[in-house]
Amino acid sequence: MRRLNHLGWMLVVVFIMAAMISCSVFSGAARDAAEEAQSAEEPTDQPVSTGETAAVEPTEEEVVVELDLCTLLTDEQVSSVLGSPVESSGAMGVANCTYTTTGDVMASLSVSAAQGEEAKALTVLGLQLMTMFGAPEEIMEDMTVLMESLPTLTVWEVVQGTFEILEEIGYQIEPAEDLGSTALWGSSPDVTTLVIVEDDTYLSLNLTGMEEEQGRQMMAELALSALDSLPARFTVPMSGQFSLDSSDGEGEGVLPDEAESAGGPAVWVANSGSDTLVGVDPVSLEILGRVIVNQHPYDLAGYENELYVTSRVDGTVLYVDRNSLEIGAVFDTEATDLVGVDVDQDYVYVSNCSAGKIIILQRRTMKPVETIPVNLCWDAVVGLDSVWVPAGDASLMQYDAETYEEIRQIDVGSGPALMALSEEHLWVGCVNDRTVHKVDPVIHRTVKVIRLNIEGSLYDLTAGEGFIWAAVSDGILRIDPDRGEVLGVFELPFTPSRIRAGLGSLWVTNVSGGTLHRIDPLSGEETGSVFVGDSPMALIISP
Repeated sequence: MRRLNHLGWMLVVVFIMAAMISCSVFSGAARDAAEEAQSAEEPTDQPVSTGETAAVEPTEEEVVVELDLCTLLTDEQVSSVLGSPVESSGAMGVANCTYTTTGDVMASLSVSAAQGEEAKALTVLGLQLMTMFGAPEEIMEDMTVLMESLPTLTVWEVVQGTFEILEEIGYQIEPAEDLGSTALWGSSPDVTTLVIVEDDTYLSLNLTGMEEEQGRQMMAELALSALDSLPARFTVPMSGQFSLDSSDGEGEGVLPDEAESAGGPAVWVANSGSDTLVGVDPVSLEILGRVIVNQHPYDLAGYENELYVTSRVDGTVLYVDRNSLEIGAVFDTEATDLVGVDVDQDYVYVSNCSAGKIIILQRRTMKPVETIPVNLCWDAVVGLDSVWVPAGDASLMQYDAETYEEIRQIDVGSGPALMALSEEHLWVGCVNDRTVHKVDPVIHRTVKVIRLNIEGSLYDLTAGEGFIWAAVSDGILRIDPDRGEVLGVFELPFTPSRIRAGLGSLWVTNVSGGTLHRIDPLSGEETGSVFVGDSPMALIISP
């Protein structure tokens, strides 16, 4: 099998160690293993566990508490340690609490906990997710051995077994000696993780937005406080669970009990850190459903009841049915660095940076139809009867959407990495010179250049709700599409990543906080936000 990109493994490790509980899922195999551990063994005078610590069973006197994880640490405690005000929120009603800074410091802390068979089952699920789209044979063998041994292992032994497998693929794990013999540090880009196991109790802290050395000191202090707050026996409320059958490489999401489908108006977010696709109700901001997708999902496109997700790590493109949240088809490009995806009434267009081409696939079946050679690693878009592809440092190529023949090369600004479509024009965001170009598709040239006059970066560009919108370091710029003028800026307390306009609002993702924000397009006031997952990247709106 093809060995996965190392960055992809690290991102999955973040999911396993830090969001192991927060995704609140049970696979069929993991659940079966948990049940077997509880019921398969007959009473005996000899201990059945082979680990150094035995699983702790509640006595008649002990009360099992339904634990709200946001009570382990107060906002004031976290704020004092991080040095900035924070707001806490439970992650989609599952076993996770996230504290997001609201001041000048941009950071996010998540806390997870579980006990006994639940923690063991979820650890094994993490390994199943790693092999969902293929893994080296030796990894599959080691994972099978671990799963078969699950009923006789303690929580700590399951965690150790997981880490041994991760070390086989090059991930570095370091003992947290100051915190005991059953504590570990882990890290990946921008994320520091601390895992502590005491008897059959599992605690995990995740911190983003801090230097690792500084972050470790903060996390150690907060972890000790959280451990002191844990009741002796507890369970954590979970909702909206879904299952995953890894045998055929296809995931099946489930919807909350009160939702019949996610087929109505929705905002869809692909979370790069937790490898999930989440649907959000645009009015209530409730989670409509979620499903695990490919590793490190990077871009997202939609057409009618279809969603398409690309990975910049494992080279796959997924078709997901938005009503059932089932993965209908997978296309493997056998390459990495898929930087974008778009879709029209006939085809899916995948921007493959490493291979230097646009791959055109049939909708739903995901069968390849055609390829278009490209020069640069920026996303292509389709619309206005054309396929638009960045063709150089300061130009783009217009192709006929039916024949794929070249129409014209058009000069724009430096770094044409962002494109958005309005009813009659293509808008090109040039990240190097911080300009937006209004392109006429009929006369094949730029008809207006808008200088943003910003000191920071240009992150995203979109059209909708009567304006053109640019996500920049300080917030969101509102641009008049007729006059080609910047009308003003909506300041935000965080740096926006992706932005879309529709359903009467602006929608903005905050990667560091894991949140989706709804903004009034006239006043710039925030009208609501919701935690959607770890590192939300791609964002689309389905009417």
